[in-house]
Amino acid sequence: MRKHSIHKHISRKGFTLAELLVGMMVGSIILSAVAALAFALSSAEAATDNMSEKKAVLRFTTFRISDRIKYSNQLLSASATQLDFWSDDNADGIIDVSEQFSIKTDVSANSLILSDQQGDFTLLADCYNVQFLLDALDPQAARLVSIMFDLTEEGTEHNYQIRAALRASAEHYAGGG
Repeated sequence: MRKHSIHKHISRKGFTLAELLVGMMVGSIILSAVAALAFALSSAEAATDNMSEKKAVLRFTTFRISDRIKYSNQLLSASATQLDFWSDDNADGIIDVSEQFSIKTDVSANSLILSDQQGDFTLLADCYNVQFLLDALDPQAARLVSIMFDLTEEGTEHNYQIRAALRASAEHYAGGG
């Protein structure tokens, strides 16, 4: 009888194998969910950063092109791939090579480039369907310039347009005004 009473007083200390397995499964499920959430948040952050960078480049390009056009005195020539401007920086009324700049596309027409005496500067890469439009048939009479292009962002095609008016004028240089 003594033996029987000894067994009654022994308490259970620990988990069974089944309890340990269930606990490990629940822990694995929770860790998997946390890892999936962390990956999703990381991917969303990377996509947001990428989109923010593209929007900043687009804003810079729009500002830079608009600013250069509006302070130009004259649009000298226009083609399907290039616009040539003159900006009378020294106010002498004489068209000088150092005062000319161009807005053009690259050979593959996939970039907008600002070109002047300092060289070519790619303002916007990876754009396509670039079109230069003027408000007049004669480039030297044009006052409004539109540059239209497409960009693919996050798998979606977006159409953009930069419009700027030449605010300066070369009319008083051209003939007695």
